[in-house]
Amino acid sequence: MHITEVGIRNFRNFESAKFKFTKNTANTLIGENASGKTNLFYAMRLVLDENLPLSARQLTNSDFYRGLGPPNGHWIIIAFKFADLGSSDEDLVLANHSILPGEDNLEGTYTFIYRPKKSVRAKLYEITKDNLDQDIRKEKITSESPLVS
Repeated sequence: MHITEVGIRNFRNFESAKFKFTKNTANTLIGENASGKTNLFYAMRLVLDENLPLSARQLTNSDFYRGLGPPNGHWIIIAFKFADLGSSDEDLVLANHSILPGEDNLEGTYTFIYRPKKSVRAKLYEITKDNLDQDIRKEKITSESPLVS
């Protein structure tokens, strides 16, 4: 099994990005300082590293893409595509389709989503339901500080 693609949405300096990896080659990340190389590896670690402390998995508003403004209601999504999955239980969990006889190149995905707490989502729903005008909704959402928790 190997990772063929990583997709990131609304995480740190990534509004939306995809990174493709090739099997049996050296995959290299090249970029200027502050271009997101470390953020890519941290996003991968959040999902894949079982040894990462729970405290490091608790994301804050500063982990959202900076161009969003207040992150109220936005989600951070980190998605992996895998290829060459085998028949182990772990591999089968990732498989997108049932195993067919003779199938030896199974592909699969794993998506991790960070979303606001239930109380924040409920408050956002109430604001949306009570305010049909998008500008009024935006003003209410950005002015109500409890949503930013």
